[in-house]
Amino acid sequence: MNTEETTFSSKLERCIQLVIFLGSRLLESGAESNLIRELMLRTARIMGADDTEISLSSSSMVLTIYKSGKWTTLASRCPERGVNMTVVTQLQQAVVQCERGDISRDEMEERIRNVSRKRYGRWGTVPAIGLSCAFFSLLAGGDIPVFITTFIAASVGKLIFITLSRDRFNPLIGSFAAALACTLLAGFAMLNHFGTEPETAIYSSVLMLVPGFPLVNSFSDMLKGFKNMGVARLVSATLLTLATALGILSAMGILGI
Repeated sequence: MNTEETTFSSKLERCIQLVIFLGSRLLESGAESNLIRELMLRTARIMGADDTEISLSSSSMVLTIYKSGKWTTLASRCPERGVNMTVVTQLQQAVVQCERGDISRDEMEERIRNVSRKRYGRWGTVPAIGLSCAFFSLLAGGDIPVFITTFIAASVGKLIFITLSRDRFNPLIGSFAAALACTLLAGFAMLNHFGTEPETAIYSSVLMLVPGFPLVNSFSDMLKGFKNMGVARLVSATLLTLATALGILSAMGILGI
């Protein structure tokens, strides 16, 4: 292989690796399928590809790029890492700014490869989730004791969920354990008549476990032609909801309510 062919192969390899890296990060972060495909196509175009074919599944993708008479295919596994819109936004901004000419192609590549995957710390997320559920309990007719109960139950449940997620437990186990803890704490307050309408705390504290984002993305994918992805995400969201329901029922059975 001469120097020219080596340089061409290097550029083609750089192109396909960057594009599939971008797509993998988007899929892992919960982006909708249409956005993943669009950003991958635009990135491949920026990197000089003549044609691009993309096959998406719920946990992997296959990318084929055609450039100057040569096809190259690469597959990548994309394990789910939860919703992270910071990653999605950073990647989208890098591609858009390169298209506008605000940054060079090399700068775009550097920003894509060094995208930050940081999340909010647990000690910031836990009280925020607790307060959001607690304020919902007020909207649902609860009083201050119910507010306090909901805050404690939701905070403990979220802390359990985050801890299990970081220890690589299956999300279904996390949803079940969090729902169990929330319902036990709220149910205990209900049995002791802590506040008016104490049952409000039970369904208010588990609201944070509703998989709203995956549900929205599943219907969005199906409506935009990505039926396999939409069905897979819908099944995943349904299983998470079922695990949450089983956690609630188990706690109610333990408490006898």
